[in-house]
Amino acid sequence: MSSRCDAGRDCRSQPAPSRCWAQEVGKAWAVNPLWDFASPAWLSDDTRYWLDDSHFTSEIGAMMIGRMFGTGAAVPADFGRYRPLAVD
Repeated sequence: MSSRCDAGRDCRSQPAPSRCWAQEVGKAWAVNPLWDFASPAWLSDDTRYWLDDSHFTSEIGAMMIGRMFGTGAAVPADFGRYRPLAVD
């Protein structure tokens, strides 16, 4: 995969989640259903939930599993969105 997004910016220098990330998610969504966990502002704006620019902490990982599999993890209502396959 190229390090440049469709807009020509270097994706590696963009903060997570970035416009480049959104473009890559869109490409994946065209061929696979997926869970999207990048949209709540409280998550993207708070560095406590990130190990680095592109990896969540284990706390967020537990919330992801809780959302996807309905386990006992406390999950905010606006966290995680299932996106069925995008069809034209």
